[in-house]
Amino acid sequence: MSHTGSVVGSDQAFDAALRYHRAIRVDSIRDMLDLAEAAMLGSFPQGNRLGIITISGGAGILMADAAYKA
Repeated sequence: MSHTGSVVGSDQAFDAALRYHRAIRVDSIRDMLDLAEAAMLGSFPQGNRLGIITISGGAGILMADAAYKA
């Protein structure tokens, strides 16, 4: 969805990009905060891994791409 509420691109393509980067998709800000709290109480990703928490799907993909290239 865009900020205007119209469909932008394919949700399946977005899900595929998230799966490729092993991201976890949530459906609400509350779920995102719960996941962030669970991650905070648990352990950090070990080895060649990264955790990204954002309310913007586009920003998350850009961050994952930048981390992959780094």
